[in-house]
Amino acid sequence: MDNLKSTVVKFNNLIFGRVIQKIGLHGLFSKISLPRNSSFLEIGCNDGYSLRIIKEFFVPEILVGVDIDELAIEKAKREIIKSNLDDVKVKVADARSLPFKNKKFDGVFMFATLHHISGWQKVIKEAARVLKKGGYFIFKEPLAKFYNLPLARYFDQPSSLFSEGELKKELKRNNLEISHWNLRGFYKFFLKASIEGVCKKM
Repeated sequence: MDNLKSTVVKFNNLIFGRVIQKIGLHGLFSKISLPRNSSFLEIGCNDGYSLRIIKEFFVPEILVGVDIDELAIEKAKREIIKSNLDDVKVKVADARSLPFKNKKFDGVFMFATLHHISGWQKVIKEAARVLKKGGYFIFKEPLAKFYNLPLARYFDQPSSLFSEGELKKELKRNNLEISHWNLRGFYKFFLKASIEGVCKKM
């Protein structure tokens, strides 16, 4: 059973990576404009795939990825070497208690990570804390209704579930003003079961 679960997790990560590549994060990234001397953080960087996309699109001066999974961070380090991204840093960290000072980053990114963390509200609070005023929080997340769909929980095991309204409420509570909000299908099959958003720190 453990082998089956491991296979499913690997398949899920592979599929999500391919979907990101197919639909393109560039469309979402184009919603914001930041100078090249910006500093960015990705929460839940996993194997480093999306760090490479962020680096190529924005060319930030500082780019850091964090993940609570030590194995994921080791994979991310290999991805960094393979992609010649020597100035990108990754470290093991809990998204609910980030090891960074207040107002450090111009942009915080998070892709399909929030639903894997219990106490997801703390993650939103931390993202807002480390963002500079005028900085952006950019994310993609499945909503609770995705997990009502057939086989959804077989391919993904959420630690947290939240609705569109609950997510909006938490963003507002942390002075993150929505500038882009788009409901869309997840894995290109399920209509309006996930959200992509861009929020500005006020």
